[in-house]
Amino acid sequence: MTLLPVVGVDRLTDDAVRVVFEVPSGERDVFRFVPGQHVTVRMELGGIEARRAYSLCAAPSGEGGAARLSIAVKELGPGGFGEIAASRLGVGDLVDVLAPAGRFVLQGGAEHVGIVAGSGVTPVLAMAEVALARGDRFTLIYGNRTAASVMFLEELADLKDRYAERLMVLHVLSREPREAPLLTGRIDAERLPELLAAASPGPDAHYYVCGPMAMVDMAKDVLAERGVSRAHVHFELFHAEDAPPPAAYAETAKVLADGDVAVTVTLGGRRTELAMSKDDDSVLAAVLKARPDTPYSCTGGVCGTCRAKLVEGDVAMAHDYALEPEEKAEGFVLACQSRPLTPAVELDFDA
Repeated sequence: MTLLPVVGVDRLTDDAVRVVFEVPSGERDVFRFVPGQHVTVRMELGGIEARRAYSLCAAPSGEGGAARLSIAVKELGPGGFGEIAASRLGVGDLVDVLAPAGRFVLQGGAEHVGIVAGSGVTPVLAMAEVALARGDRFTLIYGNRTAASVMFLEELADLKDRYAERLMVLHVLSREPREAPLLTGRIDAERLPELLAAASPGPDAHYYVCGPMAMVDMAKDVLAERGVSRAHVHFELFHAEDAPPPAAYAETAKVLADGDVAVTVTLGGRRTELAMSKDDDSVLAAVLKARPDTPYSCTGGVCGTCRAKLVEGDVAMAHDYALEPEEKAEGFVLACQSRPLTPAVELDFDA
């Protein structure tokens, strides 16, 4: 457990705030991060531990590791950390924050394009800060409902003032008319090619897509049609629509009905053996009983925090949004979405 003091809570929009944490000097190496990564806030709600992942929205600061961490928190409803942050959190409060994680990060190269919607701008803002500071070109295609709902409007304007020749920001509003028809409406399969044509990125640009699942899938398809290399398209989901699990997932119930499954995990250099029963919803749920230090956050297959390599046996995943095809080919799985297809399973969280 690492309790970080809150040193700032700033209103961003009617339903979002920025929370800034101070990192003690002795913990700064632990909280060193790459632009695009996220941290997980851990809290107890109604006697049950709850976790929520938030992208870091400012470039790393401080020598020898991060001195401060900034996250943007949307108030999604009563009872969660969003409601606490928006209405009750204050300077001096202590919050349990886990170390930065995630592979949706700024790449090398000299040109970058962000395609984001709503709070999907959060990790991309930190990427833009660092990319522009090192001399790169950055284009941000940013969709929102109205001008009042745009997060980090002032920060983007400041970046534009400082890097006018290398930063292009295209604000697209779906519920508020703009002078240019291209910037009025949703970022969809018809409008995105026109927006990209206006930005005119070079052939070696890296693309960072962040937002709801439908927009991310659409953007990946459009970029593929334009001939963009899949290795240059990076994405992160903030939430995913409900979808039925694959047929193989139903087969896991038969395996667990025959008795407990032997699960072995390697985490933090330590090997642990345990049993998974039919009452465990996932491999992660079983592992947490023996190893509460196991990393996880969203439990929806979106954040990738519980990523591990399958060393032995086989599993079926309900969803695997956070994994790239090459990761799955290499044997990586999401523990929160995995159920066993064999009597024994071994996972390596250190891989």
